[in-house]
Amino acid sequence: AAVLQAARGRWCKLSFYGDPLLRDLTWRTLSACRGPQVSAAAPFPCTVWYGGATNTYGGVRFTGTLGDYITHVLEARAHEVAPKRTGWVVTPTTNIDGHRTNASTTAVHALNLDCDARGTWDRLVAALSSLDICFIAYQSGGWSPSVPKWHIIMPLARPFDTSTPEKIAAWKSAYTSARVLLGALAELPGEGFDPTVETPSIPIFVTERRVESDPPRQIVHRLGAALDIEAMATALPAIEEE
Repeated sequence: AAVLQAARGRWCKLSFYGDPLLRDLTWRTLSACRGPQVSAAAPFPCTVWYGGATNTYGGVRFTGTLGDYITHVLEARAHEVAPKRTGWVVTPTTNIDGHRTNASTTAVHALNLDCDARGTWDRLVAALSSLDICFIAYQSGGWSPSVPKWHIIMPLARPFDTSTPEKIAAWKSAYTSARVLLGALAELPGEGFDPTVETPSIPIFVTERRVESDPPRQIVHRLGAALDIEAMATALPAIEEE
């Protein structure tokens, strides 16, 4: 743990997210990795647990559309109150038995990135809009003007198979590439998007407020092309071995 913490500390001191060459690479890569157009009527497969982070059993399948998810989950829950880690958990995954584990998670349908007080979504939302890529951005429970906390969700061009340990490893690799590229596009400081949410079954919270006095959480969304995350991984330059 000490070694990992030290490595994370060194990572957070790097400034490459502000590198114009990385932003240019991101722009060119995403331009080449746009999948089919996503409409509000498109299915949005996901699994919902109503009992918070500790509720890992009894997940139910959401059978609505992308528009339904925005209206009946994100916008509706933005007016509800749930203390930290007790709100709804929604993963954009196919789950075979309602048990929130990697072993029960057979596919991922959307990329979820979590920004925890590392900057705002303004630059990223503008860039994805210019690239005509579909996204949903929303403020999470602990958001405040001084500590912005938010998620961005991007539907994938096709389900990403996570049915074996090897395929989970492939997902984590693709996720890391996407996290770094989109962190550069957002010009986030430090480590950028949270690097610890790469696991397919990670709990993802929605828009409930922490206390009654909090304002309803904001949601920004745009229809456009799905993200072809597999094409993104192959479009990146090969890593040169030293």
